[in-house]
Amino acid sequence: TLLKFNIDAGSLEPTIKRLAAVAKGADFSLDSLSDTFGRASKRGIVDTRDFVQIYKQIPSIIDSIAKTSGKTNEQVIKLGKSGKLSFELFNSAIKDVTSSTGEYGKVLEKYQQSTEGIQKATKEAFGDIQEAFGKEVNKGLTTGLNDLGKGLEKLIPVASFLGKVIGGLLSG
Repeated sequence: TLLKFNIDAGSLEPTIKRLAAVAKGADFSLDSLSDTFGRASKRGIVDTRDFVQIYKQIPSIIDSIAKTSGKTNEQVIKLGKSGKLSFELFNSAIKDVTSSTGEYGKVLEKYQQSTEGIQKATKEAFGDIQEAFGKEVNKGLTTGLNDLGKGLEKLIPVASFLGKVIGGLLSG
């Protein structure tokens, strides 16, 4: 999910772990949180719809944004609902709540050490790799088939001529 939003491959693993800890601790969908994070990263802001969903289901993120930005919760909510909350603040809040002193820090530690956490992170990474690989293969395949089609079109006059020759030989 995150690779399609051009999240740096080097930061992919720690980002997935942090998002997984928040999702697990808040009983929130990891896929939804990853999509929200990816869209925000790509656009530079958190989409209003995404913000409202997080505000309702993970209110500690709002507290953290307020804490790290020096704003009040009301100011953060106003920014988020107007589509003006920066990705930078959102990302800082994710890092804050998953730090060793954050609300989900212990969840992150336990989750990273659990089999489920390792499997989910691995599955997510392989899914992203497959998606990226598939995109590139699809581009190459599309180009190749287009070239083949153009090449076959050039054979039409030759096939027509051969058909006339063979038809003339058989009728005559």
